Amino acid sequence: MAAKKPAAAPAAGNGFKVGQTIQWRDRITGQWQQGEFVGETPGGKQPIILQRPGEPGSQTAYTWDGIRAGTDDDMPNANPAVPPLPVKPTARPTPAQPGKPVPRIPGAAVPDAPGGKPLTEDDIKKFFTDRIPGKWSDDPEKFRQVKAELDALIKKRGTAFIYNTGLNDFGDWLSAHGMGYEGPISHNYGPPNDQNWLFGSWVTSKTGLPVHWVEGDKRITWQEIGASKTGTVTISKDGKSYRWDTGQGIIEGKWHEASPEEMGDQGGAGVVLENAKGGEPWVAFKYRASNPDEEWLGLAEVNRRSVREGAMRIPGGH
Repeated sequence: MAAKKPAAAPAAGNGFKVGQTIQWRDRITGQWQQGEFVGETPGGKQPIILQRPGEPGSQTAYTWDGIRAGTDDDMPNANPAVPPLPVKPTARPTPAQPGKPVPRIPGAAVPDAPGGKPLTEDDIKKFFTDRIPGKWSDDPEKFRQVKAELDALIKKRGTAFIYNTGLNDFGDWLSAHGMGYEGPISHNYGPPNDQNWLFGSWVTSKTGLPVHWVEGDKRITWQEIGASKTGTVTISKDGKSYRWDTGQGIIEGKWHEASPEEMGDQGGAGVVLENAKGGEPWVAFKYRASNPDEEWLGLAEVNRRSVREGAMRIPGGH
C-alpha cells in the first residue's frame, strides 16, 4: 500500500512548497539525498518528507535544518559519507536511557591517543566558545570553519563519553549552538584504533533498516527482521588481502588503507575491501559508539552507505 500523505499545510516561513523536490541529510551517513516535501507537523515544528518518493514507508517527520532546496543535479553531494553504525547481532538497550547513567571513560583512565586524550564534553564546549564567544548564527562562515576544525579534532582524539542526542544537557547545548548533529561526535567513543586492530577473522550479521510513514494521525515505524551469522570475513595483514565468505559465495581480494573521504565521520584506521560484495568497495572500521573495549567491526558499502553489516571477532581469529 502506498504511503499516505497527510493534509499539507503551508511551510511556515521556511519557503518549501508541497510536492517540491528537496534534499534531506541522512542522520547516519551524513549524505544529502533527494526527496520530496510533503508538509509540516502541527505548529510547524517539523517538516514531513518522502525520503524516497514513490516508495511505501519512506514518509517521515524530519528537522528543518536537515532539509534544503535543490535536486541531485543542481546541488551535488558535498558531504562525505560516514561509516554507519552496524547493528550488533544481539542488540542491547542504548547506553543512555531516561533514568539510567551514561557510561563514561574516566579521564585519568584513558590512555593517551594520537593528538591527546579523548575529548570530554567540557573540552568540546571550551573549544567552541573560545572561538565563537557570541552567537554562532552571527557569522555562519566562521561557524562552518570552527565546526570543521572540531569535527577533525574529534576524529583525531575520540570522545570520553557516549553522545546521545536529546537525552542529556550536553545534547541540548549542542543544539543551542547549531551543532545538533550525529557526525563524528557519535562515531568516535574512546581512543582511535590502529590498523592492526582490524586484522583477523570476524563473523558477520546484518539487520533491515527501520522505515516510517503516516497513517491518519499516527506515525508508524516498521523494523525489518535482521539476520545473525550471515558469513565470515578475514582481513589479513600480510599481502593486504581479505577473504569474505558471504554465505552465498566466497570473495577474495585486496584491501587498501581507507582515505579520510572513505572514512567520512569515522576516526581511527580503516581499510577498504576492493571488489567486495556486489562488486563494490566496502570500508571496514572499528565500531565506536559503545564500550571501546568491545570487539565490533563495522562494514559498509563505500558508495551506498545504507548497505551495512556488523561483525564480532571470532575467538582465536587474530
